[in-house]
Amino acid sequence: MTRGTAKRQPASRQSPASLRNLKRGHARGERLAHRPKGSGAAAQREIRELLAGATGLTKAQRSATARQYVSLGATADLLRKLVENGSASAKDTLELRRTEDRMARVRAQLGAALDAREEPERKPLDASDRAAFCAKHLTVADGGPFSLAGREWVQREFWGPLDGYRLWLVDTEHACEECRERSGSIVPSVYEVDATRSTKHAASGCRGLNAHVIWLVALHLKRQQGKTTNVAGYAVSQLFRQVREAMKYVSGSEDQSETLFRANFRDPVATSDELGPRVRTLRNRLVVAETESEFALVPTSLAGATGGSSTLVIVDEARDVPSEVFGAIVPQVYARSGWRCPSGRIGHAWTSGDLALLEGAGAAVDPAQPRYGTKCPTCGLRLEPWIGKVVPMSSAQELDGSDADWFHNLCELLEEEPQPDCHVYRTAQVINPKVQRQIVSRSEEVLGRVAGLGDAMAIEAGGVSKRKGVPFLAASDITACIDSRLTNRASGERPAVGFLDPSDTGDVASLVIVEDDSAPPPEDGDAAAEQPWARIAVTRIDAFDPKRRNHPIVAEGRVDDKLLEAYVEETIPLFKILRLRIDDRHAPWVRNMVARLTKKYGRMIVGCTQLTTEDRRLAYNETERRFLHRLVRIPDRADLRQELLGARKFFDIENRIDVREQGDRKKKGVRHLDIAEALAGCCYDVHDLASKRRGGFRTGGGAPAGGGFNRPRSIFGRLGGPGSY
Repeated sequence: MTRGTAKRQPASRQSPASLRNLKRGHARGERLAHRPKGSGAAAQREIRELLAGATGLTKAQRSATARQYVSLGATADLLRKLVENGSASAKDTLELRRTEDRMARVRAQLGAALDAREEPERKPLDASDRAAFCAKHLTVADGGPFSLAGREWVQREFWGPLDGYRLWLVDTEHACEECRERSGSIVPSVYEVDATRSTKHAASGCRGLNAHVIWLVALHLKRQQGKTTNVAGYAVSQLFRQVREAMKYVSGSEDQSETLFRANFRDPVATSDELGPRVRTLRNRLVVAETESEFALVPTSLAGATGGSSTLVIVDEARDVPSEVFGAIVPQVYARSGWRCPSGRIGHAWTSGDLALLEGAGAAVDPAQPRYGTKCPTCGLRLEPWIGKVVPMSSAQELDGSDADWFHNLCELLEEEPQPDCHVYRTAQVINPKVQRQIVSRSEEVLGRVAGLGDAMAIEAGGVSKRKGVPFLAASDITACIDSRLTNRASGERPAVGFLDPSDTGDVASLVIVEDDSAPPPEDGDAAAEQPWARIAVTRIDAFDPKRRNHPIVAEGRVDDKLLEAYVEETIPLFKILRLRIDDRHAPWVRNMVARLTKKYGRMIVGCTQLTTEDRRLAYNETERRFLHRLVRIPDRADLRQELLGARKFFDIENRIDVREQGDRKKKGVRHLDIAEALAGCCYDVHDLASKRRGGFRTGGGAPAGGGFNRPRSIFGRLGGPGSY
């Protein structure tokens, strides 16, 4: 055996740990050896662009750098493929982030060296006045100069919150009038609250103000109001205004993203005499070496959203960005915070990871931390805190109750519950001086009257997010009928009806029991007695979600038919049930269960096979009547309340009403009307029983007693299901 070599131990004599490491190495080598065709091609194009003018490097250095970068690119492509396919492990995801970071460092090093060699005489551009910088150096998509004339909202509602801090009361109970007036305002410096923390100010009983770093700015504006143009002005000026900025841009679709990036970001920079030579364009990335800052377009996918970290994330046309993509991209700003010199120049103070925020007070800056009030050793300016920021922006959208409504819901939340570290600007007004207001109003007025265009024009021209159809019930009517004293009763003594909506997989199975809630006859007999069923109360709601595997009647991810039937048999004797209707239209096992229960309990068990579209309309008409006239009491349950709020009225060509949830039932996040449908079925049977008592609402001759109208079509049941019309 020669010096410098070692004899490999036989496999039988190697330790278990060594064998495991050897197997892992082989597995990783085989995986990387079988990279998809074309892996690393994009990285190869990028490195060619980077090395094209790098004449200062030797041939060996150029070759080694190219091999390293292409290898990293091929590995990143493979790992992205695994992430997209859902087969990536946590280690794969971590390795992807590390690989992308290594590639970014190579790009930054080559770009900085090249720019420093080519243009050593250039002086840094002054971007301290952002508006003046944009007006001097940028053009807009139509070729005209960038201008904020007539767009005062940009400084007030967009750039100001991104660059500034929001003042917020420390204690709402102990505050002076001056602090109350200033609370909620945006200021340019964190130190504007110092005067409110003085001993003299505290003597007045006021606890002063906190300064909150704003990490989220949401813009909800009409179409063509300059959202992308103004965010481009902010992003490009930020490339020259602050050091070490890592900004990312995401839009609703891949094609739209590239078009917007080219028209609003890349082309205005490339055509500028001052900016063009200072900015290196690498595919969909802008790099400024003198500030070590970067702006990049990333794909609208989970793979593109999960890589690296960012100081600013811009989400354009957020209504078209999936909620899971937005949720995945927000964590990119979690680890980006610190202190920096307001000058934003290389060689001035800049720190990362040492910003302390007050516990339990949003993003309020802690004035007791060591960095607070310290000065930049280069220029003497006091350091300001900085934090990663997220900017979702979009126009109005059609709401369907699914997860796609996330942007609308976010703006609603921030308006209803203002947050000190978040800012939202939403308006349906025309705020772009280039837009013809008359054409906007006329298009909405004329086209809004066209059948099938009304909702679309209200959304796109009117700038108001809305659902199709009209609400089935107003929120005030639902709230008025909620009785917080009602709970799920284990048994009942008053006459009752029930509706069971079975489900074996997917949807929620539900049982609703409604009792007669009319006032008992007066003892003296003088006052008129209230008719039975004049009022009703929902006394039992059981929802069986197949996704909750620990539920007693859920087995192996589905509602077990035998357990459900046993549950019904246990429940019937506990209530004075006059009729229990079971939706037996879709599944043979449910019809078999109805037959067995009918044989045991008689005519009180009925199905839905004889009910029609008109019966279903009657059920919802009766439900609506009881809510409007306060003739029903419901428990305070979030699921029932959400379903009733989400129910919509739709009209057919003959102006007949259909009630259903909006949107595709299979779409993620759409709230199905499971409990609400069961409640409507109970109201139908209550109306039937009350009408029979008064001598009306007779069933057909061939129908079983208590079976409702005798019609051939079976339409009643789940909303939007097959055969609804």
